[in-house]
Amino acid sequence: MKKLLLLFMLLSAVVYSQGIFFSEPLSYVADTIYSSGQGPIVYNFYTDNCTYVQYDNDFYAKLWYPDDSSSDWMRGEVGGWWVTKAGTYEIEGKAWATDICLGGSWGWRTREAFSFQVVDPYSPATPSNFSITTYNNAPKITWSANTEHDLDYYEVWRQWDEGGTPTAWALKTTTTSTSYVDNDFVINGKPYAGTVYYKILAVDINDNESGFTSVQSKSYTSTTWKRITMQKETDEIITEYSLKTNYPNPFNPSTQISYSIPHEGFVNLVVYNSLGQLVQVLVNQSQSMGIYTVEFNAANLPSGIYIYKLQTDNFSSVKKMLFAK
Repeated sequence: MKKLLLLFMLLSAVVYSQGIFFSEPLSYVADTIYSSGQGPIVYNFYTDNCTYVQYDNDFYAKLWYPDDSSSDWMRGEVGGWWVTKAGTYEIEGKAWATDICLGGSWGWRTREAFSFQVVDPYSPATPSNFSITTYNNAPKITWSANTEHDLDYYEVWRQWDEGGTPTAWALKTTTTSTSYVDNDFVINGKPYAGTVYYKILAVDINDNESGFTSVQSKSYTSTTWKRITMQKETDEIITEYSLKTNYPNPFNPSTQISYSIPHEGFVNLVVYNSLGQLVQVLVNQSQSMGIYTVEFNAANLPSGIYIYKLQTDNFSSVKKMLFAK
């Protein structure tokens, strides 16, 4: 990351009244937020020969931000603020002083607000350590957090190929997290057969974008499961949770599993074999109140007893079914 020294000072070419000034810059004045994503705005007061300020702490300065909010008055002859947002800023000052040349009384000597522009031409760093794993049989992508102080969010982009022409890249979601689980896909099952691809970028509060990461992918097969069909069957008011006996039972090779939920919430419906091994995640998402039906297909599984389990925040139920070829 680039190091930043950002000084914004009032130039002596500006006409001031009442003998209070901000110092001229003694070196190059930067007007840019660098790739660290922040920078200090620094001030330094001085007075003319006729204006007397008894103590350093009798100087005050205030910063006005691009959204018209302001800092508290900062006390002291020198000081400053850290900023991350590009835009128009203003700084004003005042001091408790007297005119020793004319013998004036003590009073506030003020500086009218002075405006200046802060720009941010630097893009965030491309997110690092981008990788893909599996979580609950769905693809999970992770990456390391960016270190810029002005980072806003990440964009997750997706493309998939079901053995034909790949889809166009499309924005899947935005997130402030450093991971994302794509429940639209199920590893080693439907939906969808083929390969799914991901890439991400970072966006800062000044709308600068990083470059894309390298592409990560996961492949899927269509040999085990038919595509899950799930629909809400009714809009009637449901008063209790229930998990129905699958129909038909015994079945060959597919069966329907129905359940009802009385409140919106997260629903998990899974199938195990007789050894307690997970063989399929049928539902793993938030659903509204209603009665739902999901198809389970075991065409490529051995005959035998299978167990299906419904789990919500407030309910859990387990039932058995028999697959007989």
